Amino acid sequence: MKIGLETGRFTTRTIAALLVAAAATVWSPAALGQEGLPPDIIASTTQLGGTQREAIKAFVATHAGNLTNTDSTVLIRARADLLGPLQGPDVGVSFRTAYSEELEKVLQPLIGDDRDIVAVNSLRIAGELSTRQGAALLEKMLTSKKLTVRYAAVAGIGRTFENLGRTAPAMNAEAARSLAGKLAPVLRGETDSNVFDVAVRAVMAAGALDRDGWGSLRDDAMATLAPAISERFQKLGTTAAEPAMMQALIRACSAGRDALALAGGRPLSADTQKLVAAMGGDGLAYVQRLIQAKVYPTIMPGDAEAEQQQKIHARTTAADLSAAAYAAVTFANDGLGGPPLPIAAARPLSDLPRTAQAQDDAKFLEGLRDLIGDNGALSKPPFSFPRGRFTK
Repeated sequence: MKIGLETGRFTTRTIAALLVAAAATVWSPAALGQEGLPPDIIASTTQLGGTQREAIKAFVATHAGNLTNTDSTVLIRARADLLGPLQGPDVGVSFRTAYSEELEKVLQPLIGDDRDIVAVNSLRIAGELSTRQGAALLEKMLTSKKLTVRYAAVAGIGRTFENLGRTAPAMNAEAARSLAGKLAPVLRGETDSNVFDVAVRAVMAAGALDRDGWGSLRDDAMATLAPAISERFQKLGTTAAEPAMMQALIRACSAGRDALALAGGRPLSADTQKLVAAMGGDGLAYVQRLIQAKVYPTIMPGDAEAEQQQKIHARTTAADLSAAAYAAVTFANDGLGGPPLPIAAARPLSDLPRTAQAQDDAKFLEGLRDLIGDNGALSKPPFSFPRGRFTK
């Protein structure tokens, strides 16, 4: 799962152009700075000496000045040059740390630059550093008023997690756990669907880390994601989320399902499994409200074939969400040793909304009463959620 500034599409030409500038330029290995820093410095597994640190300082000084160049081609090349030493699989912790210390001085004033292209490309570098210094720069811009900057900051955090799994980590488990937690307010309050989606992806990247000694990071990532998504569902009420937002919500529920299904030797804690189940329950409750409010009309006698297909298509994402949410509840129930959950007789509960048939909607709502209603399965052990938790 690649997380970067190429992820997602924005609706304005300005943002699209910035994303292309920040991610799509490709340079030769020589242009990526490999000729400027010897491989033995980059891959060093021992503490760097004074001469090596001077080489790093000189390299940064050579290229960093062009990060504010008014010629976008020159600026993008400077960014590519500075990213170059970080691209290989053998980047050493000593180098990554020393490189970050030098670049932090350069990037600190640039991440808040008035020109979006400067800020975005600076955050792109910060994300690739994957160090405490880089993380601090990214965190600082999570609340920027600029959409492009928030996106770049969140995407950079996702890239940080990817690098922590790809190369020798220059951050410890506690720092990674703290960084994942910084995304909780974004998951709860971000209004742009694309930024929200890349935040979901970033937390998923944190949850995918599987390093010896890092223990509960997967658990912590899900414990960050699930309650935030539950809150999202609750706040939506009977408002149909826009397609991009709905896809991100589906992705989040699917991540919860997968975390439960693929836990292997490191199962999620009972508390976190319950949080994932609550997220699934809230997702189902959201679809329930949409159907009760008749946001998605049903097929009527006399509807032409084209109109029938249009009604079915209109509710596809809602049906996909109900499937992912129901799966999250099912896997959590299995993981906690619960009794079989109620399933509609005609077809799996989560498939019923797909047909756009009134009778199937009625069966779906009836099945949900048995699952998330006041006396439903989720109000009983092993979950024991309060009565009215999903129907208030």
